[in-house]
Amino acid sequence: MEASLDRIGPNAVRQTVQALRERGHPGVLARSGVAVPSPKSGLIPEADFERLVDQLREELTPSEAETVLARAGVLTGRYVSQHRIPAPFRSLLRWLPRRWGLYLLLVAFQRHAWTFTGRGRFDWRWGPTPAIRLVDVPTCRSCGSGRGGSFYRAAFTQLLALAAPGVRVEETMCQRRGDACCEFEIHA
Repeated sequence: MEASLDRIGPNAVRQTVQALRERGHPGVLARSGVAVPSPKSGLIPEADFERLVDQLREELTPSEAETVLARAGVLTGRYVSQHRIPAPFRSLLRWLPRRWGLYLLLVAFQRHAWTFTGRGRFDWRWGPTPAIRLVDVPTCRSCGSGRGGSFYRAAFTQLLALAAPGVRVEETMCQRRGDACCEFEIHA
């Protein structure tokens, strides 16, 4: 079932708030005007996550902002793997050959992409070096210097590790820097 294209799962905001607290920046949330959704709130406006990301990038150094977003991605990946991926599927991933497990996860990401891209787009390619492509996602809509995909890179790394422990996800293109999309190569 697909939701409205301008909504995403609440964990993008919830886990970013947790990362801000861990890094000693709890005031960023209040200044963003974003309310923390409850764990049972369902989908939220993607604009809330975008506003929070813009606020933390405005207040923090570029390095610290991406550190916070990477931590939020790790926390989001952990939450999703524990609460949204069924235990039998997680078990299956441990027994499958790495490439098969990665393929199944990418298919699952495609099916559920609307929960983390909002009105953005998700695509992926298979091959010797699989890659995920995102277009118009909340973390990269505003222009700026530096890469903007720390949140997604960390979340994808966390989730893909279910099938391929030690996987490395590398952001090779970023829309925030003027590229046509954000691309993340998967090295397993």
